[in-house]
Amino acid sequence: MKAHVSRILKYAVINLFLVSLIAGIYVLASNEDVREVLNSTAGFPVYHGSQQWKKAALECCVDGSEKRVIQILDIMKENRAALTFYVSAPFARANPDILRRMSDEGHEIGMLGRDYQYGLDSADGIIRDIKYFQSIVLDAAGVRPLLYMPYSDSVEGDIVGTVASFGCKAVLFTRNSFSLSDTPSEILHRAVKGLGNGDLIMLYPTAGTIEALPRIIYELRRQGLDMETAGRLIGY
Repeated sequence: MKAHVSRILKYAVINLFLVSLIAGIYVLASNEDVREVLNSTAGFPVYHGSQQWKKAALECCVDGSEKRVIQILDIMKENRAALTFYVSAPFARANPDILRRMSDEGHEIGMLGRDYQYGLDSADGIIRDIKYFQSIVLDAAGVRPLLYMPYSDSVEGDIVGTVASFGCKAVLFTRNSFSLSDTPSEILHRAVKGLGNGDLIMLYPTAGTIEALPRIIYELRRQGLDMETAGRLIGY
C-alpha cells in the first residue's frame, strides 16, 4: 500500500514539473523579445523588430527602376525620414551614385539576394554573393552592408545560418505592400492597416508606391510611430 502511494506521489510530482515547464515555455514564447531570440536560434529570419518602442521601419527592394528609386529618395528627404534599401548586386554595380546618395542621406543599404552571377543554392554561393555585394557597396558608399534579404520568403534554416556565420542577418518583413494592381490606395491599406510597434513594412519602386509613400509616412507619424531603419529596429 505504501509503495502504491509512493508511486502515485512520484508521478504527481513529475506531472506537476512537466505542467510547470510547459507553462514557463508558453510565458516566455509570448514575450516579444524572447520570441525573437527563439526564432533566430531556430533558423528563422527576422520578421519584425522589438515591440517595446513605438517605432516601425520602411524597407524597399531595389532591382531596377532607377528613376523611381530617385523619386523615393526625394520623398524621404522632403519628409526627413530614412528607410532600408535592399539592393541587388546588378543595380549596385550600375548605380554607385545612387548608393552614395542613399548612404549620405542616412538610409541603410542591405543586400538583396538576387545576383544570379553566383548560385544561391549552397553556403559557398551565398557567401560569395555577400562578399561580392559588400565590395561593391564599400567602393561606392564606404559602408559594409550587414542585412541580407533572401531571394525567397521560403527561407530554410541553413540559409539563415550561412548568412549569420558571415556576420550578417537574414531579414524579411512584417507587412508586404505589394499590389498586383499597383493601386496607391491598396498599397497604403496593405502598408498601414493594423500597424504595430516593431513592424517592418516592405515597399517596391512602383508608380503606385511613389504616389502612396507620402501618405504612408503621414499615417506612421499620425499613429505615433517613429521611423527607424530596419537594422536599428532589430538591434543589428
